[in-house]
Amino acid sequence: MDLAIQRSYNSIDDPFATTSAWTDFEYSPVGLGWTMHMGRVLRGSNKALCSSSWTVASANPVFEKSDGSRQIFYEQAFDGHLTWMTKDFWRAKCIEGVFIVQSPDGHSYQMTKKGNSFGAVSSKQTAYYPERITDRNGNWFNISYQFLENGVMAMTKVATSDGRGLHFNYVDSKLSKVVDVGNSREWEYTLAPGAGSRNYLTAVKRPDGHSWNYSYEATPGVGSLSKVSYPSGGTIDYRYGHVDFLAGTPRSRQSTVVTGKIAKAGSEESQSGNWNYVYRVAANELPVNRVGTSVTHSYSMPPDDRSQVNITQVTDPAGKVVEHYHAGYHSVRQAPTSVGIYLGRTSDHENVLLAYQDFVISSQIDVVAQNYTSNSFNPVARVPRIESKSRVGERFTLTKSDFDEYGNARKVVEVGTNFADRTYTRENTLSYHVDTDKWLINSIASAVMVSEGERHETKRQFDANGNVVLESVAGAVSSATYHSTGDVATKINALGQLDSFSDYHRGIPKKETYADGSTVSRSVDDAGNVISETDARGNTTKFTYDMLNRVTSVAKPSGAVISVAWTPNTRVVERGGMTDATSFDGLGRTLRREASAPGEVPVWVNYSHNVMGELIHQSYPNSMMGTGYVYDGLSRVIATLNGNPVRTTNAQHINYTSYGNLYVVNQDSTGRASIDYYRAYSDPDKRERVRLAAGESVNGSLFAIADVRQTRNILGQLTAVSMDGKTRGYGYDSRYFLTSKTDPEIGTTTFERDAIGNLISQRIGTGPATIYAYDSRNRLTDISYPSSEDAAVPNAPAVKNTYDANGNLVVSLSGDISRSFSYDENNKITKESLSVGASTQTLGYAYDSNEALASITYPSGNQVSYEPDAFGRARAVLPYIHSVDYHPNGMPSQISYANGVVSTMGINSRQWPSDLTYGQGSSRFVNSTYVYDPVGNMVNINELADGVYARAFAYDKLDRLITEATTKVNRQYWYDRTGNLTYLRTPTGLNTYTYDTATGLLTGVAGGFSRSFEYDRAGNVSANGYNTFGHDRANNLRCTDCGTALEKLHDYDGSNMRAQTVAAQGTTQYLHDSRGLLMQTMESSLRKELIYLGWRQVAERSIEMN
Repeated sequence: MDLAIQRSYNSIDDPFATTSAWTDFEYSPVGLGWTMHMGRVLRGSNKALCSSSWTVASANPVFEKSDGSRQIFYEQAFDGHLTWMTKDFWRAKCIEGVFIVQSPDGHSYQMTKKGNSFGAVSSKQTAYYPERITDRNGNWFNISYQFLENGVMAMTKVATSDGRGLHFNYVDSKLSKVVDVGNSREWEYTLAPGAGSRNYLTAVKRPDGHSWNYSYEATPGVGSLSKVSYPSGGTIDYRYGHVDFLAGTPRSRQSTVVTGKIAKAGSEESQSGNWNYVYRVAANELPVNRVGTSVTHSYSMPPDDRSQVNITQVTDPAGKVVEHYHAGYHSVRQAPTSVGIYLGRTSDHENVLLAYQDFVISSQIDVVAQNYTSNSFNPVARVPRIESKSRVGERFTLTKSDFDEYGNARKVVEVGTNFADRTYTRENTLSYHVDTDKWLINSIASAVMVSEGERHETKRQFDANGNVVLESVAGAVSSATYHSTGDVATKINALGQLDSFSDYHRGIPKKETYADGSTVSRSVDDAGNVISETDARGNTTKFTYDMLNRVTSVAKPSGAVISVAWTPNTRVVERGGMTDATSFDGLGRTLRREASAPGEVPVWVNYSHNVMGELIHQSYPNSMMGTGYVYDGLSRVIATLNGNPVRTTNAQHINYTSYGNLYVVNQDSTGRASIDYYRAYSDPDKRERVRLAAGESVNGSLFAIADVRQTRNILGQLTAVSMDGKTRGYGYDSRYFLTSKTDPEIGTTTFERDAIGNLISQRIGTGPATIYAYDSRNRLTDISYPSSEDAAVPNAPAVKNTYDANGNLVVSLSGDISRSFSYDENNKITKESLSVGASTQTLGYAYDSNEALASITYPSGNQVSYEPDAFGRARAVLPYIHSVDYHPNGMPSQISYANGVVSTMGINSRQWPSDLTYGQGSSRFVNSTYVYDPVGNMVNINELADGVYARAFAYDKLDRLITEATTKVNRQYWYDRTGNLTYLRTPTGLNTYTYDTATGLLTGVAGGFSRSFEYDRAGNVSANGYNTFGHDRANNLRCTDCGTALEKLHDYDGSNMRAQTVAAQGTTQYLHDSRGLLMQTMESSLRKELIYLGWRQVAERSIEMN
């Protein structure tokens, strides 16, 4: 149960311009207009809280939530008790004189503390406060109050059932301090006198010593908040005006409204933005519909007659206009209970229409009905029934119906359409778990989703406190149990695997025990922060926090401590010698991130946002050039500017995006274009691709070179992908686990799944199955392969994996080949060994205090040292490379080899490689420059050393290579509509590539050279006209020229990395690291060690063996 104290603000009506008087306003210990409480009930001071039987609801209690919003309680008859209901289904009961308020999620408020009275003399109200709040699981808050010197009731203490506590201190009837008792944190409040001889909140100092500041200097709008200043320096200024929303009614009067807002994120003009608000009040009534005694009004978006609705026009800093429409007093004269409902909004990009379902909740006469007519209208709860969003060429509609008495829709239909060739419909049927004693009325018990003949069902069962104890999702069943506090005690999945959670503190389990018996333990402080966590291997990570519960340090089991320092505008992370500093603007948006270390060139990236918070530019590292973004009125990107200097509209390449008609069109400045067709139901921003056509823009239209169509099931999973007559199909079982895949090349592969979706068998066609097994943590432990398709090909051996308590793979056995791993306290690999028969080869790893790779020790004992810098970049590969320098984007700029060769690499303004040199002394034996097209395809390699390696390239609009020209030869490439290479013209002639019309597999090459290809059932090449190839059922190449004198046999480890080749010439063993990089080859007389800088091989060491 979260302990949240909310301070809310409602601006007052200007006493100098409205009928309000200073004496009408409540004296608040937090300042005029502000409230701070945990919910309260207001009722006329001349009426007892539980009094009833009033004809008109104007005498009823009013519930004010902690956020300041208010709802009237209307009388109901319920189980013999006096009961009230609000229009959003909060309930109140008077039981033995105690007024109890219940929220729809089961929270109960006992309003037993009578407070002070306030308001105009003719309408004095008394406030009643909760002394206890209890959630559905029995957790509670106890709240204490006192009358201050000025007679105002105020909170003094909050105590919770789990030991948390808050104290509120007051000086001269003003809040001075809120104290988090168990954590020694304080929030200090400053109030000052102002207009109307009232006190105004001017500052709130956080526990970190930084403050929010407030001003009240608006004119008009005297007494209302005029400026909010963030601790980070941002500000929001408010302007006010006056509007008579009740014009033409007996209660006509001016109301104070916001007419403008200026947000400033910093001192620069670009960091400031102005919002303007204009109000128009309805003068005429909407069209009336009568059915018997029922009266409704009809409307559309945009309204047919703007005089029939209240309009709020909002213009943002970019000049984009959104108009919001409400039912005014004159809009619904004959149905006045509809006054104030939100009808929808319009803009240049989207129109939104809203409609509602009404539920009469009381026989009383609603308050609003008295403003315009003498007719009696009962109060209604109004719940959304229709939400329709119309955009260019498309509409998305959510329709709810078949409501129960609590406003829950039992049927929900979602429709997305482009009004032409595509309409998507999805229907949901819902049932609810309702507990009227605890007042749990919105929990979904079952949901059946149906679309295009498919069905997906979710079912839930609940305990007596409304916690989900059983859930079936498409037939996959899981269950849970709970502690008395409502915290999860156990979770059991569909396989029956049980995880338990115990010893909770502040809602966090201090111990987790998993199905295999492994445990994770934690220490938790009184603020709910995890201060240490010990993993299943017994290694502990420790954390510290500041007074705002932000992490300030992380001490891993080994290595340097990570420290984090915060200011209102910065976050600085330090580890070892590295500093990672992020700066924020005054409204909390990232401005810059810079990594630095002693002796290193800082690396930084700048970010620019508009005042609406949209990212409009992100620089390349250490550059004022980067990527810019332009948005439409719905915050969708409509232009991406690549190679864009900051604060300009110039760019080296621009991609334009437009939206509508259930597709997204992308066109760039080079003529490339694509149309991304999608399906969506009621939410246009939840899109699922159904087709992608790509090619060239010709006279504003797309000339498609490739067209891929996709079909999806009810959950959005792919069921088919088609291109030029070839289709890949995907099948699912009733639980929506993937159970089959049909490929043109090999036919259907079937997958058998266990109860939670783990793959337990796989077979192609009617062939034998590969079997998989898992441990109780669902980690793959065993793979059993069937015999090879060709009896001459060795069978794939069974694989057996074992893991440590943290889930790290420690041993993988594949026949007589074994891989083993060791890990440090931070779960980084320190050793990995490969054993092939009697031969064992081991790689060792060491790390610096920042966990960057410091060295690798090869099986020969040769150690390669990387001398990582504070950023974790290798500064050497000793003894082979003496130094490595870097560009800010992480690409090497210079590599100095031990033999005196120096390689330099430059980058262009978009930070792509621009030049490469290799030389020794003044000699350059490689001197290349690179030229790119605007999308990054390399179009020229200019070789300045001798010209031999110069190249020129051209591409089609799908970025496929179509021509290649060198100093000696030219080549041309052609493709079919599925992307297969069909022709290759070389100086020796035209090569033709042919494919099987059914499978799409390459069958042969004819022309300058010829090949013919055969395949096994898994689609692996089994012959090419010169050699034969044998694959086992793990799809590993086990032999070439199988069964002949030229035969080569290959063995693999459990990760399918080649470990050994046996041929007539001898045996070669291969050692790969865990990334898959080949680190060593070993023959009977020669060992080769391959040395890497990152993923790039930079050296090779040969060692002769006796």
